[in-house]
Amino acid sequence: MDTKKSLIVSGLKILLSETNNQVKKMLAQTVTSMAHHEYLGLEGGHLLIEFIVRQCALTSGADEPIAKSPVDRDAVNSLQLRQMCENVLQLITTTIEHTESVLWPYLLECIVPPQYTEAMGSVCRSAAYLANKKRTANADDYELDYEILVNVPKPAAMISRLLVMAGRPHGSGARGLHVLNLMKDIGPIINEDLVELSEFRNDGIPQIDQILV
Repeated sequence: MDTKKSLIVSGLKILLSETNNQVKKMLAQTVTSMAHHEYLGLEGGHLLIEFIVRQCALTSGADEPIAKSPVDRDAVNSLQLRQMCENVLQLITTTIEHTESVLWPYLLECIVPPQYTEAMGSVCRSAAYLANKKRTANADDYELDYEILVNVPKPAAMISRLLVMAGRPHGSGARGLHVLNLMKDIGPIINEDLVELSEFRNDGIPQIDQILV
């Protein structure tokens, strides 16, 4: 059965570079279903997660489809696809326990690359959820072994990126708040000072604002 599952995952790779939003929507729905049936833990599963993250980084364009007739009603614009994939990522993070080993620490690989900038809110929200869960449970895989996890950014790179993205914590869909939560939850394993910087003062302004202004 696992062999058949692996073939299905491999067969979907050809669709990962698809540009048609309707096709991408159907693929995102398929990924959700596959997550429930433990496909994402197979070889190539990370590519399906990366596909979802890329859709979370979509921005609206001037050439977005506009429904002008009944035939166009199934048209999917980038904003709709992005919102759907943001929900997909949140769903598989918080409700499907066996996907944790796929998402953590893989999602940390999506923090630094610039192509995922627009997805930072969603990525940090999911990564913070997992980090907090593992930190609270004192899980063995909470710690990061950079000799094994060669694709995970080193602490200096992650810290720099998170500090930049933490600006305007209440703007951009609360992206900064999710970044601050991630800083707090991974601080103990990359730099303890991040925990204090991510805390909020009594006036509701994060400590980090003192060094960003």
